[in-house]
Amino acid sequence: MHKKSYDELDFTDDFLFCHIMMANEDLCIELTEMITGRKIKSILKADDQESVSLTYDGKGVRFDVYFEDEDNVVYDIEMQSTLKGNLQKRTRYYQGMIDLNTLRSGKDYNDLSESYLIFICNFAMFGKKRHIYTFENICREDREIFLSDGSHRIFLCAEGEADDCSDKMKDFLNYIAKQEVKGALSQRIRREVEESRKHEKWRLDYMTLLEHYKEEREEGRAEERINGIRIFIKDKLEDNIPKDNIIDKLMKSYGLTAEEADGFITEYSASGTSDIDNAGR
Repeated sequence: MHKKSYDELDFTDDFLFCHIMMANEDLCIELTEMITGRKIKSILKADDQESVSLTYDGKGVRFDVYFEDEDNVVYDIEMQSTLKGNLQKRTRYYQGMIDLNTLRSGKDYNDLSESYLIFICNFAMFGKKRHIYTFENICREDREIFLSDGSHRIFLCAEGEADDCSDKMKDFLNYIAKQEVKGALSQRIRREVEESRKHEKWRLDYMTLLEHYKEEREEGRAEERINGIRIFIKDKLEDNIPKDNIIDKLMKSYGLTAEEADGFITEYSASGTSDIDNAGR
């Protein structure tokens, strides 16, 4: 997404997927009903890119499309365009964050909402060729016993080949995989994508988002460079290299001025070794 211009975005890109789904409640309901098999009358609460940070160290999660229906069932739909080895573990973490978000302080565990965590993937999963995989907790020793904890995890795989879903879902997944427009659903999505090109606020939001990512990358690179300089100084001082030689090497290796190099050495000498020992480790 970071390398694409706004006009290159499609439904498979997080940004456009979230905005189109949240701007078109009927489309969001239609897709969710198709995937889950549940009938949804209305969406009571919806947030695109909902953020939840409830862990002790501030680590949280940003959901793509997060909403509740009239029965207080929670849905999180994630668009996944690249295969990552931690996807299964991510669903476990996301499920925990959904539960933390829905179980308010003072409420009983019985108040936990039923939830559907859905990943739409444009690749195959589990070494198989199915279009859809639905997971619920079941007893290994007696497969007629379900835990019935209200959690459901669903993977849709656009590269599926099995005859395991409706023609409507195949039409949708063909669009995800190949941008093919055949049935009514993919035609509707394509129209929404084309209409999004005229949405100037979304365009501005996307440009702002790209700038934010750019600044984060630049800050990360700057911090990494500074850590490298500090570690370089630490190693040279431990080897008893004279200060003038260290300044010369910093000027040649990192493009610093003599004043900047001297400032880093002074900073290191003042702070001791603790910060340097942690830098980059």
